[in-house]
Amino acid sequence: MTSLLTYILITVLGPLGLFVLPSGSPGVSRTLDTAQQNVNLALQKLPLSAEFLAYPARNIPDTRISSDSLPYRKWEVSPPDMNAKSAVVVGAKSGKIFYERNMRLRLPIASLTKLATALSVIEELSLNEEVTVSRHAVNTGGDFGNLVVGETLTAHDVLRAMLIASSNDAAVAFAEHVLRTRGKALTELMNAKTHALGLLQTRFSSVSGLEDRNNYSTAEDLSKLLGTVMHQSALADILKTDAADIHSTDGRFTHRLITSNKLLGRFDGVVAGKTGYTEGAGGSLAIFAKNEKSDDDFLVIVLGSANEETRFEDAKTLITWVNEAYQW
Repeated sequence: MTSLLTYILITVLGPLGLFVLPSGSPGVSRTLDTAQQNVNLALQKLPLSAEFLAYPARNIPDTRISSDSLPYRKWEVSPPDMNAKSAVVVGAKSGKIFYERNMRLRLPIASLTKLATALSVIEELSLNEEVTVSRHAVNTGGDFGNLVVGETLTAHDVLRAMLIASSNDAAVAFAEHVLRTRGKALTELMNAKTHALGLLQTRFSSVSGLEDRNNYSTAEDLSKLLGTVMHQSALADILKTDAADIHSTDGRFTHRLITSNKLLGRFDGVVAGKTGYTEGAGGSLAIFAKNEKSDDDFLVIVLGSANEETRFEDAKTLITWVNEAYQW
């Protein structure tokens, strides 16, 4: 009875500011842990909503980096003016947040979904495993890699089609292959992986990222996901590739893949990345950029930019700003 009363006081009256438990109260730590777990579970089940999409963008000054050690913030440099609803710049090595704008805002992420698809695929399949493309996969809407019904490619080449050309048919081909050969739903593997990584504001119901209000993430979670993907050498190499030719295993078909990432190898240290765009999500972008002033490279995430072009302008603005706003 005492535990029940304590739980009610914490979960009902506590958030209203009507009750505060004294320190050292019996069972407080255990009850607080239980309450927090329930809150976390509830948060994971919250879907994307119009309220989130309408949430006003705001800049939040970075207070996590000490001013008495390098790198430190040069406060005379004002925060950048951006179009995106949400963005973050994180140190790839340190995990320090150099810039954030609504980084915990849940938003649709379009083809950035394929980062999780690729990570789950590479842990489930061998790169040489053969994947056959179905008519259903080829009929998937949106971006595609010109795959042919009935052709067979290695998993490595399907990954290249999915990440370089942002092929939705490649993503669906993987989902069908994993279900047929492993008896597993690829989205379930994706969700299990992101949960294991602690990405609790992320949920996948799509392998491609096509319009789906139950498929969402945050800039903060995606920066961690990109960092994890970049530690997989095979995936990192693909994300660094601007063009490639892939071939069906029987040699009958060849596909020329061209990246849609206009910053790759063309702007201030950008060496890898993944693009995304749908009408509902707007422009999205995940970038890995080298930091020539330090060994702490940049993970840059842009979500909810107005269109396919402004996502690149936003990323350029962020990379330029972080180099000017910090003393290294």
